[in-house]
Amino acid sequence: MNDTEIRGQLSKDDQLKFPSSIYSSKIIKISPSNEEKLEPNSILSSKKSLREEMQQICFYISQFKPSKIVTPFQGTWMLMSKDKSRFYFSNREGRIGIAKIDTKETCLDVDLEEGTIWTIALCNNDSYLFSGGKKGPIKKFSTVDMKQIDTYEGHTSEVNAILISSDERTMYSTGDDGTVLKWDITIPSSKPELLYTHNSLAYHMDLSVDNKFIATTSGERNVKVYSLEDKKIIKIIEEDFGTTWCVKITSSNTFIAFGDDRNLVYLYKFGSWERLRTFKGHTNRVRCINATHDERIIISGGIDNNIFLWDTLDKREGLLLEGHTNWVKTIIISPDNNFFYSLSDDCSIMTWRIPRFDYYTALTDSMPYNNVVAVYTGGRNTENLYMFSTTTLSKINRYGEMMSFNLTKKNYLHNIFNPKMDICCVISGNITRSYYYRGNNTAPKTKFTFEFYDVHNMILEKTETIDAYGIYSAMYSYDSKYIIIGEDRRCTILFANNLQVYHFFSSHKDYVQNLCQSPNCQLLFSSDKSGVIKSYDINGKKEIRSLIDTDAGVVAKMIVSSDNEFLIVLHKNYKVNIWATSKMIKVKSVIFHNVFDIQFIGNNNTLMCLYEKKLTAIEIPAFTCAFEIILNSVASYFAMSNDLTEIFFYQENGIFVYKNPYTVNTLSMYGDVSILNKYCHYIGRVASNKQETYEKSFNHWVIEPFHINAMHLYAYFNKGEFLEKALDDEAGFIISKSGYSPLDICLQMNNEDSVNLMFTKIKQESKKNPLFLNVLEKSLNRICMHGYSRTSKFLDIILCKSIDTTLQKFHHSNAKLPIILFSKELFTSKNSFMNSDQYSQEGQALQFLQTYFKMNMKPGSNESLDFIKSLILTENDSIFHKKFIQLILEEKWLRVRKVLLFQALIYLSYMALLSAYSSIPNWQVLISCFSLNIILILYEIMQIAFSGKDYFTDPWNYLDLIRSALMTLMFFQDLYNTGKYNDFLVAVVVFFTWIRGVSYFRLIKVTRYYINLLYEVIWDILPFLSILFYSTVAFCLIFARLDNLHETTFSFLTQSWEINVGGFDTAGYGKLWYLAFFFHTLLNPIVMLNLLISIMSHTFERVNSQIIVADSRELAGMILEGELLYFYRKNRIERTYLHVCTTLEVHSEENHVMSSLKEIKKKIGQLNTQHLSTASRLVVLEDTVRKIVDKIDDIKSIAEETRNLVSRTNT
Repeated sequence: MNDTEIRGQLSKDDQLKFPSSIYSSKIIKISPSNEEKLEPNSILSSKKSLREEMQQICFYISQFKPSKIVTPFQGTWMLMSKDKSRFYFSNREGRIGIAKIDTKETCLDVDLEEGTIWTIALCNNDSYLFSGGKKGPIKKFSTVDMKQIDTYEGHTSEVNAILISSDERTMYSTGDDGTVLKWDITIPSSKPELLYTHNSLAYHMDLSVDNKFIATTSGERNVKVYSLEDKKIIKIIEEDFGTTWCVKITSSNTFIAFGDDRNLVYLYKFGSWERLRTFKGHTNRVRCINATHDERIIISGGIDNNIFLWDTLDKREGLLLEGHTNWVKTIIISPDNNFFYSLSDDCSIMTWRIPRFDYYTALTDSMPYNNVVAVYTGGRNTENLYMFSTTTLSKINRYGEMMSFNLTKKNYLHNIFNPKMDICCVISGNITRSYYYRGNNTAPKTKFTFEFYDVHNMILEKTETIDAYGIYSAMYSYDSKYIIIGEDRRCTILFANNLQVYHFFSSHKDYVQNLCQSPNCQLLFSSDKSGVIKSYDINGKKEIRSLIDTDAGVVAKMIVSSDNEFLIVLHKNYKVNIWATSKMIKVKSVIFHNVFDIQFIGNNNTLMCLYEKKLTAIEIPAFTCAFEIILNSVASYFAMSNDLTEIFFYQENGIFVYKNPYTVNTLSMYGDVSILNKYCHYIGRVASNKQETYEKSFNHWVIEPFHINAMHLYAYFNKGEFLEKALDDEAGFIISKSGYSPLDICLQMNNEDSVNLMFTKIKQESKKNPLFLNVLEKSLNRICMHGYSRTSKFLDIILCKSIDTTLQKFHHSNAKLPIILFSKELFTSKNSFMNSDQYSQEGQALQFLQTYFKMNMKPGSNESLDFIKSLILTENDSIFHKKFIQLILEEKWLRVRKVLLFQALIYLSYMALLSAYSSIPNWQVLISCFSLNIILILYEIMQIAFSGKDYFTDPWNYLDLIRSALMTLMFFQDLYNTGKYNDFLVAVVVFFTWIRGVSYFRLIKVTRYYINLLYEVIWDILPFLSILFYSTVAFCLIFARLDNLHETTFSFLTQSWEINVGGFDTAGYGKLWYLAFFFHTLLNPIVMLNLLISIMSHTFERVNSQIIVADSRELAGMILEGELLYFYRKNRIERTYLHVCTTLEVHSEENHVMSSLKEIKKKIGQLNTQHLSTASRLVVLEDTVRKIVDKIDDIKSIAEETRNLVSRTNT
């Protein structure tokens, strides 16, 4: 080949340095510590800002977007240079290409003129290239100038694979002639050694890393493994395969994997030749295969254009990566196991990050038996999963090892599990008839057997029998103290240790089918065949009330939320009712079509709902979807591990274990793992503002451990259209781990359009479900802080009408309303507001308002301080006009004012003593005064310690520091009698003390207004005083010059100032003096002072119009000062609901009705006007028509006369 035929010229520095095989001879084994570097084990170790979270997510997702190098032709084989800087690839037309990885550019495209090249290899530090293909001989080229320097003849047909040993002395090849040859490449044009042959075309070959084994695939539908040390075939793997096309021996000779034209990938144990897995995913022939250097992941590419990642250790589905549009020919793994590279017939080389998809695995891929009735996770032995059928008890551990135990009794009824002790109680017996009739407690009972099994050791510990009126349901109490059974028409509580009766409740009219207990073990719920639910107080041994929904039908399951606030009842018709346990009120109903099971997880108020092929997490009480996990087959049961880190699914194709999204600490994405690559690509395009179409299918994905979903991302990246569609499609409105909801992000990003959209959607949803307002729990501070005035609208819907129908409508007492109450219960008793005798059936109408989310209003707590600070720092004055804010401020003020009043009392005592000392100096009075001053100094020090730099934002605090310093100086000066300015210093201290005392008038509501007015007057008068002083000084200089400077300038300045205030004597004035006096009085006392009156009048009007805002700001400031004294409550969290009892505001409804009537009257008036106008137009039209008809008649008569005239003329 001539140099002129080379399309690209390489310099000496650009010489290719490819390894002798796809892998370097030095294989990097990824250790656990290395894996932690790839995925930090705790990325939430320190609190991150929203921006940092989003940056980390975007960076992580961006790595899943494959980068592409466009090649000039369709490739057949690819290698990476030894320095990992270039790709070297071949094609069917006999061309060789070189692409730089960093610049993604093709720097060489040369035609070797030897026809199709199927395979290539390099050696001698990438100095030489070997090519094999259509013509049979293997050719050797220099990579410096791409000139052929040797030929190796031996194959009689196409060569499909060439591999070179790690010592670069030996070459192995195979091809369509079925031979596997060994070459000594240290000898020019050496003759090959035949190792073995296939009876069909050989398609692919792999050389083990230690150069001890060769594996080949062929049309014989098998894989042959050859030992280079023993010089013989050690294994022919042949089962019911298709044509095998590719093979890979993993780096430590642990596995051998290969793919065939039946679209399958097979994994075998190397040496024992046991088939471990068969991977299904490709839809056409598997063309290439490779494995990560840690042997954990097998990567295959096919002519279906797809790439799959398969886990060799955990039994999980393959992960699909889509991106190529034509056959995938070669896959190369990066040495660090982070990335891989693929060559395709779509004329591209793609770089892929190997994604993490290890948040689920399979304990077993075969079902132990099909009649499982319950699945439990071990409490004491957390590594175990227990399964029960009607005849068998089984356990399976983390390694998939399973043990079974046959139950002794055949007439099985129920099994209940004690997770604290890993004890299972199996209840058996016969139920033949109805046992119990009301009023006849002597009706015969039947014996039932309780067998207690140690399920970890698979032994029967003890057997007990009891007499009962049938056992239709049973459960262990949460504290494992009791066993509760449902009988015919009653439920009975038994001591778990001896089955003695603690208490029984007889109130049902049918047999009890379902039982449920609250996690705090205080409430018990039972349901019978008719669907009636009874609630009981276990400790009080009394029935509370019945819960009836006549349309719901039979109950399938009942559970109580982790916070004991809600009872969730799933009926067999898939209707779900939510009852508030505090008042036994139904707060919401929803349909969960085809749901299999529901459970709560730990202390998290998230309802897990199992469907046929998915698990949906619903956050209670907002009832918004947190995420969905799509399963690969139908699931019958699921269970949460005792430490809440894993979720077990009993599926038709095995038992699968998923990491709990709420506890996972590595960055993971939950949804449909089979389209993980699509999700990453979609989110990446959203982040780069390149995604133009909204995808509904990604609404219920979640990114953990940040707990961020698509709504957060749409809000952050200002995708308003996507956000609106997601809200319409009921995407999860969830709060991230760092406390941000989609609304919070819109507020922080100052996206006013999205904020308005959020308000509309939240308001609409809250009308259907007031509990949806729970999504605002973390947003309150940001709503108050945000400068956009319309955000205050959220405060109008936060405090809304209670849905508690048991509250009274009227009262006749003199109770002062509104009555504010903070309660841990969603609904509170009417007696909490006033005594029952104060309510009536008529009188003053009442309304009860409440919040549907909890707030921490404990004075001194961090959350309470943050809320008050948000009110102080906000620029949005409109929030102070909201009823919710006013109620909160008043209530918080009532809680902290006693502290400030006590402080005011100390200061008043100090001020009185100081005033007494200034009038009558007395050493005892001074000591008492200084003692109080020490107390006030300590108070200021404490304020600085707990408020930090916020302390210096209040001007009064500067006065406190100055006053304290001057008082201390005065004390020691008087003590040692060292100063000659004692009287002056005392006067200054008195001045600052009395000035500071003005601030305490803020404690009194009626004087707080005047303090605000005083502030504003002082600030408004400052510009005026500067002009007044300017003119005063000017006339001072004029007077001094007119008097020929006979007196000091200061005397003329005082004289000029006295003229301003009316203190003057003109007896000795000359003409010029009087003229100057005239202009002075005209300008300052008349014009300037009248201007001052105008300014103060304007200030008064402004302050009066903003009196609520100013008063509220002052109140918030004092509340903050008071709450800082409760520093010992800083970390206390006591969240409560706000309840308000107030008078019914009927006037607003009357005004609404009147305005509606006026609007109707206006419309009627408009219609009447339109009618009159139309009538007058009809009259005009009628006259016009009449005139037209008259004209037509005239024309007809003229025409008749004309016709007669013509007729006579003709005659």
